[in-house]
Amino acid sequence: DLIRFDAELDSRDGLGSGIEVSGTLPASLLLAKSASRQPEVAEPIVWDVRATGADLDVARWLRILANESVPLTSGRGEVELQTSFSGLTPTALNLEVDLGPTVWQGVARADNNYQRLELKAGWKATGGGWEATVGRFVVKRAGEISPASTGMIRYSRPADGSSTLSASADNLRLQNLWPVLWSVASTGLRRDFLPERLQGGVRNFKLTASMPAGRAPTWVAEAAFEDLGLVMPAPGWAVTGFTGTVRADQAGGRVKLDSG
Repeated sequence: DLIRFDAELDSRDGLGSGIEVSGTLPASLLLAKSASRQPEVAEPIVWDVRATGADLDVARWLRILANESVPLTSGRGEVELQTSFSGLTPTALNLEVDLGPTVWQGVARADNNYQRLELKAGWKATGGGWEATVGRFVVKRAGEISPASTGMIRYSRPADGSSTLSASADNLRLQNLWPVLWSVASTGLRRDFLPERLQGGVRNFKLTASMPAGRAPTWVAEAAFEDLGLVMPAPGWAVTGFTGTVRADQAGGRVKLDSG
């Protein structure tokens, strides 16, 4: 049996307002928790949870969840999170975020701060694998709204032990993505490995990979890029301004740069 619930929370410490949590919970799960044992059910029960916030202090929430400082120092807005489970196993997650002005630390230039950030992303389990999507990623910087970026990653691992991976993306502006990627990286990665800044556009990115059991993996990737570049931390060096296409596989690859 499922227990339906619906609650409204009003945070008075500035973490957010208009917080609503709703969904269903298996009665067997609650009974098992009260008895300090795992639920004994013949089949996993499907249940879900949905949480929304109209004016959440997302920057503070990230610091609380990470238990350390993060580059996003300021950012408020609307958040909607939906999750589905089969028993105790997550089967789907959907996230929508719409933030107003944000401030980021640890990034080289002030124009990496967004006037607005909109994200719609999801993840779901599939037969023998999973699929993650970015249905929409849009930012507003310096009064200009970027074209919507999209992307997808699909992974499958059948019972025979082989696996496949495919990915695609379009309208990626690396300078728009970089502060977000930087914010979720660990402190060690930011300090020792990651570039300080990326720039440029990537279109029509496609990747397919096959990893057969007991055999060498094969893969093919291709993309078009424009004004591609990166800046490394101090003492610092940079390469910028590359435009062209790239296609590669496990045997090698070819990069074609536009002249002029």
